[in-house]
Amino acid sequence: MALDEQARYILDMIASAGKPPLHTCTPEQARQSFDFHPLAGQPEAVARVEDAMIAGPAGDIRVRIYTPHGDGPFPALVYFHGGG
Repeated sequence: MALDEQARYILDMIASAGKPPLHTCTPEQARQSFDFHPLAGQPEAVARVEDAMIAGPAGDIRVRIYTPHGDGPFPALVYFHGGG
């Protein structure tokens, strides 16, 4: 299976920056080695951003809630980060 063109573009940008490959870095080093923000594009406008904690089986879990403009009820999207 061929690598997705957008993924290849990002990997090529990282390689051309002269930084060490991400898989050789600690998570902290990887975060500091390349600014990925320009790849994200313009953020969507929201009415409110709220940081909160919810109870989890192994302790509290930090969450960020984005509320759009307008009257609810709104649909929900839950994104679970895979680590790193």
